[in-house]
Amino acid sequence: MGKIINRQDADIIEVLIRNTLYSLRDDILPKNHSSIKKYQNDEAIYERFKSSEEAPFIYYPKYYHGEKKDTLRISEQETRFTFISELEKYMRESMQGKNNNDSKFLYSIETPTKHYYRFKGMNTNPKVFPTRPDAVDVVSAQTDVCLYSEKDKKTYYIEFKGHNAEDKEYAKDFLKLFCDGNNSINFFVQVIDKMDSGTIKNRMKKVEVSLNNAAACLPDVGNSASHVIIFLFCLHINSLLFNSEERKGKKTRENFEAGTKCIEDFFSSCSAKTNELVTIDTFNYGWRIEITPEYMKLLGNKPLKHTF
Repeated sequence: MGKIINRQDADIIEVLIRNTLYSLRDDILPKNHSSIKKYQNDEAIYERFKSSEEAPFIYYPKYYHGEKKDTLRISEQETRFTFISELEKYMRESMQGKNNNDSKFLYSIETPTKHYYRFKGMNTNPKVFPTRPDAVDVVSAQTDVCLYSEKDKKTYYIEFKGHNAEDKEYAKDFLKLFCDGNNSINFFVQVIDKMDSGTIKNRMKKVEVSLNNAAACLPDVGNSASHVIIFLFCLHINSLLFNSEERKGKKTRENFEAGTKCIEDFFSSCSAKTNELVTIDTFNYGWRIEITPEYMKLLGNKPLKHTF
């Protein structure tokens, strides 16, 4: 693994991210078809006031029109605000001495990046520039959430994604996470509403393009990349939501195992050293993937290329 000054703060952030994801699933996961219809009823919002005080005070609205009519709107915004709720809860407990952790953070939203970026042009991959170049249309980008550590004076960037965003949105996020923080640990958090046999394969196609692009851009910032930890988390663990109960569990396990194999195969193709440079873990129908700067340097010489 690459050299990291202090891992404790990053570990705390990981716990907060996992708490966020579990909270989202517990809050939204219907038990059966009838409860889904009840949840989608407008009157269901008032049931939220009966929730425990530990639950986030967030409500998932439904779509009223179009192809998504009567389905829940679950976006990256709910994930981001629930994370901030978890962070503030942690900080209040820390300041009151209610936990044994001495890691403390401030946070900012839509934080301006250090470098300049070029995102325009549908046929042009995103690029990064340490200084503003002449005659190039660039911008200072923004990161969803930035945490400032009191202990090690470091910053940690977090990008949130919901559902199936466009390829270019993934490319933007990974470029910022790898290139805008030196010797740091940054996070990419993707929530998936449902999981079938093609879900992870689809996401990994987008990750492939994004990682190759970020690796190609690293020389522009002195080959100084951050660690990036990716969380992929399925909110509806019952993949076939409206099928019979006995089919749900088996199909969900099969899809999850297939997704795990897809991720492992995806990263193993780059180098025999992949197991040392990329860590893949599973947790409660979710995946955690840690990518080191050393792996990104390998990609600079041998880009990922798959036939999905």
